Amino acid sequence: MEFYSREQIDNELSQVRIDDWTYAPAAVEDWPIDASMQPPLIPVDTAHRARIAKRFGRYFKTERRFDFPPYEPGDESDARHIYLIGSREFLTLMPIAVGAVEVRDINSLKVLEWVWIHPMERGQHRWERVWRDLSQIHGDLHIRQPISASMRTFLTREGLIDKEIFVA
Repeated sequence: MEFYSREQIDNELSQVRIDDWTYAPAAVEDWPIDASMQPPLIPVDTAHRARIAKRFGRYFKTERRFDFPPYEPGDESDARHIYLIGSREFLTLMPIAVGAVEVRDINSLKVLEWVWIHPMERGQHRWERVWRDLSQIHGDLHIRQPISASMRTFLTREGLIDKEIFVA
């Protein structure tokens, strides 16, 4: 069995992005070796993780055709909680991030601002686990509009679509 260094893994993952339509996951190099190898949510609290969140924010901007990415490093505040979403598909010696999500404190509400998950991880109940984990951390979540068709489907399935959880 051959083992790869963190640099080799990140280099291999970065090569996956061939063009503007191919999305690459990212190795979370600064995750402690003795910690869980596949954490579901990885707090963005280092410069390395902020760069990864920025990349996923740009993917979100491209997919949703927004004018600006939802996150830029340096925009941090106590009211913003940004997490990388760990993969369940890639098993490595370090976590592989396949998405990002932001929850913001607004007037005593916890508001889901945006979420982006790699297309290969979608449709596999990945978001359900992330939602559950975010709810355990932050309590009842509200959602910033507009929402995507897939988010609407999730909320309908969870029985949340008719509740007053939307924030303009």
